[in-house]
Amino acid sequence: MIVSDIFKLLDKFSYCSIKDIFSVPTNQFKLIKLLDVNWDKFENLENDFQGCVLENGINTYFICKYKEKPFLLVNYIRKEDLYICHCTDVEIYEDLFMHKLLKYAVRWNKCSFSSNEDNLVDQIPI
Repeated sequence: MIVSDIFKLLDKFSYCSIKDIFSVPTNQFKLIKLLDVNWDKFENLENDFQGCVLENGINTYFICKYKEKPFLLVNYIRKEDLYICHCTDVEIYEDLFMHKLLKYAVRWNKCSFSSNEDNLVDQIPI
């Protein structure tokens, strides 16, 4: 099934949390996992972002939407135990979603900078 065909089925999808989508065991979301996002706070305050899921026995499709516009599709192929990610709107994913996530990133926000002038090494989050 091609991406456009999957998007035609959006009315058959049920709600799932954004956290569930980005918690799937794939290596595609390494940065997001490193940020340790406070997903509960994100989902409570960023209502324009939604997650949905559709299972059909062979595949499970996860979709992230921004104001009802899909921007990310994660296709789980059960037979192969394989996750395939498709970014369908790079602007929304990179310019909106990733920037919003930084506001809720636990590791990013807990990075403290020393006020001691003897310590000239900047601390950066990892």
